Amino acid sequence: DNMVKQPELTGVWADGKEVFGTHFFYGAGLFSNESSNAFASSAPKNGAVYLAKVGYDYTSLVEKFASKATTSFIWTHSTHPGESVGSNTTNVTSKFGNVYSWNTDIESGPFGLLVEGIYADGVNASDVRSISIMPSYYIIPGKLQVVLRGQLAASSQKNGLTLYSRYEGATGLPGEYGYNTTGSTYSAAYLGMNYFLNAHKAKFMAGMEYADMAGYKNGG
Repeated sequence: DNMVKQPELTGVWADGKEVFGTHFFYGAGLFSNESSNAFASSAPKNGAVYLAKVGYDYTSLVEKFASKATTSFIWTHSTHPGESVGSNTTNVTSKFGNVYSWNTDIESGPFGLLVEGIYADGVNASDVRSISIMPSYYIIPGKLQVVLRGQLAASSQKNGLTLYSRYEGATGLPGEYGYNTTGSTYSAAYLGMNYFLNAHKAKFMAGMEYADMAGYKNGG
């Protein structure tokens, strides 16, 4: 999600599916709270990040209409949110102590739909809520796909949202006080196409996005 930054971390991860012969699946991880270009220290002073995931594959319940239907819930917890790790690293979860996300993924023939909702509670900072909806359609099965995405996000405090993407974050979005990288409401719409060379392992992507950041408070 554009509003909740979660860089790559050093840690361990385990997952599985068909738990006890059911359609449930799970995942669990333990990571260093340091975001670095190299491996994090073996005993980081800035704590850890815990991640737990549980989901359910309900394809068999809707197999007449869909070839894939799953839903899952993910909880991420940082023991030391909002702390700076060092001059060359930054804390991964930044100001968020807990991040809760729910998503559902459905495929039916050439159609696909991914819906995700996120709630992140800030520590000495704003809480953030976000929802994104991404429908897709294969023009050429397995090769050429068109994708739409709509996203809305809001914060509980002024300037509680921060632009993290490589393009928006570098320039900001135009507003009353010039180009802003913070605000309290964010909306975006994306239209693009994917050409797959080897499924999602190798593909070409092209697209355009419109984004708007509102609610910037000067001096906030």
